[in-house]
Amino acid sequence: MKKVILGCFLFLGLSVSAYAGSVPEEMKRLAALGLEHNLGLKIEKAQVLVQREQSTIEESQFDSSAFASTSYEKKSSPYESVTGASGALTSDQVDSELGLKKRLLTGAEISAVMSSQWISDNDYSNDLDNRYRTAFVVELNQPLLKGRGTAINTTALSQSKNAERQRALAYLVKVQAYLLNLETTYWNCLSSQQLVALRREALELAQSLVDANQKKFAAGQVAITEVQEAQTAAADRELSLSQSRQQFELQREALRRLVNSKLPEGVFSEQLGTMEADSAAFDDSDLDQMAATARVRRLEYQIAELDVENSRLALAARQNALNPQLDLNLKAGVNGLAGDDRGNVPGSRYQGQYSDSLESLSKADGYQWQIGLNFSMPLGRREANAKANQVRYQLRNYQYSLQDLELQISDEIAKQAILVSRAKEQLDISSQFSALANTSLQQEERKLREGLSNTFRMITFQERMVNARIGRIQAMTAYQQALAGMSQALGDTFSRYELVMVSDPEEFSFEE
Repeated sequence: MKKVILGCFLFLGLSVSAYAGSVPEEMKRLAALGLEHNLGLKIEKAQVLVQREQSTIEESQFDSSAFASTSYEKKSSPYESVTGASGALTSDQVDSELGLKKRLLTGAEISAVMSSQWISDNDYSNDLDNRYRTAFVVELNQPLLKGRGTAINTTALSQSKNAERQRALAYLVKVQAYLLNLETTYWNCLSSQQLVALRREALELAQSLVDANQKKFAAGQVAITEVQEAQTAAADRELSLSQSRQQFELQREALRRLVNSKLPEGVFSEQLGTMEADSAAFDDSDLDQMAATARVRRLEYQIAELDVENSRLALAARQNALNPQLDLNLKAGVNGLAGDDRGNVPGSRYQGQYSDSLESLSKADGYQWQIGLNFSMPLGRREANAKANQVRYQLRNYQYSLQDLELQISDEIAKQAILVSRAKEQLDISSQFSALANTSLQQEERKLREGLSNTFRMITFQERMVNARIGRIQAMTAYQQALAGMSQALGDTFSRYELVMVSDPEEFSFEE
C-alpha cells in the first residue's frame, strides 16, 4: 500500500470511520495505482503548483533590489560680466550612483544610495579642478495612516497564500471524488463479475435439466414439450450470460480507464455473494455529532472558510484606503570632497584623489538631514466607499454560503444515513430470501427425482433462486456504495483508505 502525500492540511476532529465501513485491500491497491497514474489528478495537481508560484510572486514584492546608474554631461554657457568681460562657462561632469532599496512589511520604503561626481570646469570660484564629490544617503518613507501596517501591506500575499491552500484543498476534493468514483466502479465491476458466475451456474442448471429430460423423453417418461421447455430456459439463460459478460467487460474497462494502468492480479477476489456486512451502525442521535465533526473535516467547508477570510482581509484593506494619505519622510546623509589644486589658494584643504573624497565623507565633512510630512486627502471618497461596500457585501455573501454549506453537509449525512440503513435492511432481507430460495430449490429437486415435480416448476424454482442470489449481490453492492457515500459525506475518505497526508515543500507526489 502506498501513502500519498496530499498536502499540508491535516484533519481535525474525532475519527468517524466506524460509520463508513472498511475498504478491501484490493480496493486500496487500486486507489494507490490510480492516485499515481490518473491523468485528471495530475492536471489538477499542476494547478496547485501554478498557484504556489503566484504566492512567490506576491512575496517577491518585499525583496531587496539593487540599482546603479551613470551619466556624462558636457555643458557650455555664455556669460557677460558688468566689467565688460565675456566668455563661456564650460564644464564636464560624470555622475554615478549605486544603491539598495527595499519595501518593508510595514509599508515603509527604505533606500541607501552611494553617489559620486567628477567635475571639471573653468569656474575659478572653485579652487579645485578636477574635483570629486561623494555622498552616502539613507532615506525612509513611512505611511502613517493610509497604507500603514503589516496586515494591510501583506493583504495580497495573504490572499494568495489562502488561494494556494484553496487550490490544494480543491485538489484533495478532486481526489476524494475520484476515490468515490473508483470505489463505485469497483463494486459495480465486482458485482458484474459475480453475476457472470451466477448466470453461468444458472445456464449449467438449465443444461442439466435439458440432458435429464432428453434421457427421460428417450425412455418415454416425459413428453417432448418438457425437453423444449428446458431448452427454451437454457437459451434464455445463455442470452442473459452474454449480456452479463458484456456488462462486466464494460465495467472492467471503465475501471482500467480510471486507474490508467493495468489492473493488478486478484483485484476481483472478493465474493459479494458471501461477504458479511459491517456490524458498525448508528442511530439518529449520532447525526448532529456526525455533522459537527464533518464540518471540521470536509474540505469544501475549509475552502469556504478561506473565502470568508479573504473577504475580511480585502475589507480591512478597503477600510484602510478610506484614510487620508499621511507619510513621514526621513533622510540623512554625509558627503565628502577632494580634487586637484587649481592654484588660486595654494595648499587647498581638500586636495587629493577620489579616495580622499571617501575619507572626507567618513569624517562627515559635509552632512544633510531632512524630516517632513506629506499629506493628501481627496475631497470626495465615493469611489473608495463604494469599493469598501462591494467587499462588505461580498463578505456577507460568503458568510451566507458558509451557513448554507453547513445545512448541505447535515442534509447529506442524513440522506446517507437513510441509504446505509435501508441498504443494510435490504441486504438482510435479500440474504434471508436467498437462503429460502436455495432451500426451496433443493426440496423441488428431490421432488423431481421422485417424480413429483415437472420442468416448469423446476425452471421456476431455479429462476427464483437465481433472482434471490442476484438480489443478494445487488444489495451488497448498494450497501458498499452507500458506505462509500457516507465516508464522502463525513469527510473521512482519506483515513478510510489509510492515506496519510504530510507536508511536501516541493510538490504533491507519492512515496512508498
